[in-house]
Amino acid sequence: MQVKIREHSRLAYLGARMLGTSSVALTWGPCIHLHGVSRQDFLNNKPWVCHELVHVHQFRQYGLWGFTFRYLWEGMRKGYKRNRWELEANTHQNNLQLLDDVIFV
Repeated sequence: MQVKIREHSRLAYLGARMLGTSSVALTWGPCIHLHGVSRQDFLNNKPWVCHELVHVHQFRQYGLWGFTFRYLWEGMRKGYKRNRWELEANTHQNNLQLLDDVIFV
């Protein structure tokens, strides 16, 4: 599976502003958008990479707009930290098997 990494992403910048943080990785479809963190520093942080790969799989399961809608709806209802998609990603952030067969481009 190919996963694109986009550094200095405007989308991730907006996500960082909304979350009130200086660095963020934000997944949309098969692309991980970064703000405030380099590609190499992100890739060196295996739990963070695995967390974002769970989101890539979630997008693959439900489709771009299907997952986007589900994620936003859940976030509006329960908030970011109790959002079931974030909870699932947090649960699997130490699953290094997620890195198998992933090519970062």
